[in-house]
Amino acid sequence: MIRGPLPVASLLFVTLWGCVEHAAPRFETASKLPDDEPRAAGVAVDFAAAARDGHHRGDTSSQVVALHTPLDEAAALVTVRRFFEVVAREDIYGMGALLDTGARLHNLNAHQGRSARFVTTVWQRRFSQHNYGQLPAQQVYPEWAVASYRSVQRRRLPAAVRHALPFDDARALVLRVPISTTGVHHERLFGDELFFLLRPIAGHYLITAIAEAIPH
Repeated sequence: MIRGPLPVASLLFVTLWGCVEHAAPRFETASKLPDDEPRAAGVAVDFAAAARDGHHRGDTSSQVVALHTPLDEAAALVTVRRFFEVVAREDIYGMGALLDTGARLHNLNAHQGRSARFVTTVWQRRFSQHNYGQLPAQQVYPEWAVASYRSVQRRRLPAAVRHALPFDDARALVLRVPISTTGVHHERLFGDELFFLLRPIAGHYLITAIAEAIPH
């Protein structure tokens, strides 16, 4: 056995042998990599899926239901305001644009069975008998005094109005409009108040029916 420090040649041999046994790892060159670009894992999205149709109601049995945004009552006030504007212009065609199909006017002064007629038919006759063109400079009704009723509040309406304007649609709305200018120059043009039944259709309210005690 050799005692004392190892010869320099022996140390050099041991060092070189260790380098051979523990050579650095080799990496693939760019020319040997696959042609396909790497892609990160993601979530599949179906862009072709059509949007769901909107509904006014939904139930818990449906997994996903797209609901329409409820219309604000201010939209109904706009429809009523436009109604009185077309009355002041005696514009029967403009009135028709505010009415639902088959909209009827119920005369609370008439006998039952003869009280309901098409709104445009009644107003054509009223335009021919009275001068509603005098109204633009007048305030016909105070908008702040208009009262609104939903179907759950219908018992608050007068009995005659409940009979004339039956409604059970939660989306429907009745506006009670008190008339402050019932006539001009001693000519009576309106009853004391008008009741409008409105339903939301295509993003706005249309008048489905009107109840009024039409002056004789």
